[in-house]
Amino acid sequence: MKYSVYCLIIVCIAVLTSCNDDPSLEKYIIKNQDDSAFMTLDVPAGLFIQEKNMDGMPEDVQRAIKSVKKANVIALPLDDGNKKRMEEEMAEMDEILSDKKYKRLLNLNVKGKMIRLMYSGEKDDMDEIVIYGKDPEKGFGIARLLGDGMNAKAITTIMTAAEKNQLDFNGDAFSGLNKLMEKNYK
Repeated sequence: MKYSVYCLIIVCIAVLTSCNDDPSLEKYIIKNQDDSAFMTLDVPAGLFIQEKNMDGMPEDVQRAIKSVKKANVIALPLDDGNKKRMEEEMAEMDEILSDKKYKRLLNLNVKGKMIRLMYSGEKDDMDEIVIYGKDPEKGFGIARLLGDGMNAKAITTIMTAAEKNQLDFNGDAFSGLNKLMEKNYK
C-alpha cells in the first residue's frame, strides 16, 4: 500500500513539474499562426533553397545552407485599427526574447526601427536563430531558423552569399507571403 502511495506521489510531481506554462517563441508562433491579422510562413529549408540550385555554389555556402532545417516567419503589419494590439504583441515578444536562453549577436536601432539577431544553444552549435524586427510605423516580425550545427560563421556566410547573388531561391516557397504583403501594403 505504501509503495502505491509513493508511486502516485512521484507520478503527480512528475506531471506537475513537466507542465511548463512559461511563454516561448514556439508557443507564440503556434498561438498566432491562424490569426488573420498575422502573416505567417513555415518552410522547410529544402523548399526555399533546393539541392539542384546549389550546383556551383562555394562549398562553405552549401554547408551553411544545409545546417538550416526550417524557417518560421510571423509578422503583424500595423494598420489603423490595431495599434493597441501591436503594442501588446511587441511587449509579449520582448518578454519572450528576454529569456536567458536567447543570446544576442546583434542589436541595431535606426530612427526608431529595431532589429535584433539572437540565438539559443551554443555559439558553435546553435539550436535556433531569431531575427526580430519592429518598426512603430509598419509593425513587427520574427524569423526563426531551426537547424543542426548552425553557427555565426554559417549565418554570415549565407548573408554574404545572398548579397553577392550566389543563392538561387525557389520563389514558389514565398508566393503566399508575397500575396499577403501585396494585400496589406497596397
